[in-house]
Amino acid sequence: MNPPPSLRPRAVEQFAAAYAFADRTIVITYGHIPGENLLVQGAMCLTVRQTATMEVLGYAVLQALESFLPGYILPDDYADQRKKQLQALGVRSEREIQRQAKFCSFRRTPEVIVFQPTHNGGHKGERKGFQPLPQAVITIPERSELVEVGVALQEAFKRCTTVFG
Repeated sequence: MNPPPSLRPRAVEQFAAAYAFADRTIVITYGHIPGENLLVQGAMCLTVRQTATMEVLGYAVLQALESFLPGYILPDDYADQRKKQLQALGVRSEREIQRQAKFCSFRRTPEVIVFQPTHNGGHKGERKGFQPLPQAVITIPERSELVEVGVALQEAFKRCTTVFG
């Protein structure tokens, strides 16, 4: 399997993320709102079953990065879009995501792909949500093989922590 072809000029940095559930990993695209220091989940979700090869997982990671939208315009009906995103993730609420999943964001520069594991602080309190674990970052060369990309994401999920045990 070959890496996805570049369909358009690349942004200097591309961002995407993934949720690891017990039976699947869902890789999601991100968009950057111009003039804002804000990344939002884009419209595409790629579901990778836990039985898939590391090559398939690596392909999904690269496909999501290729789909990064540097000029994303937030839709007027973002709440409705978020509901659809939650359905695509196979959950009904943000709380279900917190209870069931690990989360890892990743970004690509011209030189490297960086995976950022997180700590799941739950759904209430001052430390709620998914918080970056800077000491757990994994960096691989940008030109890594698909298998290496998949293995790096799996390792990043292993480094994630949670209040749910």
